[in-house]
Amino acid sequence: MRIDSHAHGHAVNLNGSPKEYIARCKEEGVDAVVLIAKPDPLFASKKRMGSFVIPVAIIDIDEAKKDDIHRLFDQGAAGIKFICPNHPYGDERYFPFYKAIKERDGVAVFHTGYLMHDPEYTRYRVKLDDMRTSHIDTIERWVPHLRVLMAHFGNPHWEECWKMAWAHPTVYADLSGGTAIHRSMLMWREMFAPNGALMSDCLGKVCFGSDTQYFGEAHRFGPYIDFYERLFNEVGAPEELREKVNAGNILSLFKLEGL
Repeated sequence: MRIDSHAHGHAVNLNGSPKEYIARCKEEGVDAVVLIAKPDPLFASKKRMGSFVIPVAIIDIDEAKKDDIHRLFDQGAAGIKFICPNHPYGDERYFPFYKAIKERDGVAVFHTGYLMHDPEYTRYRVKLDDMRTSHIDTIERWVPHLRVLMAHFGNPHWEECWKMAWAHPTVYADLSGGTAIHRSMLMWREMFAPNGALMSDCLGKVCFGSDTQYFGEAHRFGPYIDFYERLFNEVGAPEELREKVNAGNILSLFKLEGL
């Protein structure tokens, strides 16, 4: 089984039947997705696609209220996605959100590291430092054992992200999007198997993810499947560890019995 921990798109755009689409995804290598979207299209997609979609709602971290978190979980959200903060993720003004997610036994998904910009630099006027994975350390100290998924492995602060996942038992990361799949396997081998010795508990905190679009005519998650398989082979990951990265960690994070 393989679950994409970082997916986008709206099932309302899907041509054809959900059953046929899910079968095609499974044939190409993905059995379910953590769909990250704004609430209305998210819940419409969940309703149409059933267990294929694990719903994570995007909120505006600087405009939302604590009650919005509870409302989204009441509607069926399994997690909340944070991105583009006006202040560091670890700022105390955001703690009520994190505490609410923990109260609802959900998952906090954070965009970490670099965020794209448009050619004119008019979108996403954010500070890279506000989205560093080091803020997860602060959050975990004040909201212990909050379940966290750090998207994009903190790109380009790879080592910092590795440390956060290593240090905190309920913190995981994906290697989705960005430039992670274009970096040398030498770098990843030394991160997860330094001097040739596989650190299973380190690689074991990684989740498969692509950050690509679903529900269209073509899929672009193929290169990410290839990248993860090369990584597994490079470090000599045993089958049980591969299964954990490909699906087991997401099933555990979202407390799912199965799909």
